[in-house]
Amino acid sequence: MNTYTWELRDVRVQPEQDGFQNIVRFVAYAVHAVSDSGHTAKILGSTVFEEFYPDRFTPIETVTNETVIGWLKATLNIENIYALLDEKILIEQSKNQYVEVNLGG
Repeated sequence: MNTYTWELRDVRVQPEQDGFQNIVRFVAYAVHAVSDSGHTAKILGSTVFEEFYPDRFTPIETVTNETVIGWLKATLNIENIYALLDEKILIEQSKNQYVEVNLGG
């Protein structure tokens, strides 16, 4: 079983639109996975929130990492992200089953 954690690497805002200030528009993130055996994998990504919904606006003073991560999870296909991380971990685990050799040539 793998454990996944999200990291925000960069968050950028649009200063003003329609009387609203500091609208979160761009987020760069990393998703980390750790297996029970200690193998790790990471995926980097970014997304742009192009649509603005005034009725769902969250003032920047109340936006937290958890808020933005929630937006990312609602926007992205997290099942595919987790599946890719799982595959990367499986590859790392399989590498440990083999011994490196030096081929002369």
